[in-house]
Amino acid sequence: YISENVKGIGKKIATNIINTFEDETVNIIRNHPDRLSEVSGLNEEKIDRLKEFFINEWEKWNAVQYLSSFGISALVASKIYENLRGDTITIVKENPYSLLNFVKTIDFKTIDVIGLNQGINIENEDRVCAGILYALNATTEFGHTCIEEDVLISYASEILKVSESVILHNIITLKMEEKIFIQNIEDIDYVFRKAFYLAEKNITDNIIAHTIQNPSKKSYKKEIELVSEKQSLILSDEQKDAISTCLNNSISVITGGPRNR
Repeated sequence: YISENVKGIGKKIATNIINTFEDETVNIIRNHPDRLSEVSGLNEEKIDRLKEFFINEWEKWNAVQYLSSFGISALVASKIYENLRGDTITIVKENPYSLLNFVKTIDFKTIDVIGLNQGINIENEDRVCAGILYALNATTEFGHTCIEEDVLISYASEILKVSESVILHNIITLKMEEKIFIQNIEDIDYVFRKAFYLAEKNITDNIIAHTIQNPSKKSYKKEIELVSEKQSLILSDEQKDAISTCLNNSISVITGGPRNR
């Protein structure tokens, strides 16, 4: 933390400081800076910078120190503080799971350590809702835009170590708050992340808008033959039909692998 924030003090000197004063380091810097001359590599200029930094950044240091006690790195703790400022410790104590809304580089498991260490009940609504969103996000890392509700309930229950009824109750809460969306497809309920649901809805709306068109069709037979001849391509009737279909429609779906010439 010191080496990343105080100009002129690298990791080696920072390590010397910590090794010299151990748990009293911060107290020495703030209240007895004259003793810093005992540390090899520290001159008067560097001592002044160090002292000034801790005076100005005392609030931040407290927050970083508090978060570090839960195994969060000083770098990530600093980012949390940059988002929450003087409210950092208060917010973490009241609802550590709210950190997931502010810092994208922290995952649920890290925050859950803080929550459980602070004595938060495993069925706490904030914890369970955050865990459900974590489980849902984890499934989308494999390319899925949604997951069957029954599968999500089972997966989240395993992660959070709570009953499936508790998971279902909190899924309803998340749905009411529009943090997730549920869509029934062929009698199966699928759960979507909000961003993915809105993205798919936007795609669907655009497809519908682009497919409302004049039913008249044009023949592109001459154009296809002309280009095929220029490019020395030999196309089957099926391929020619496919090209005509694409040219006559705003949107086309092409499936299947490439064909060897």
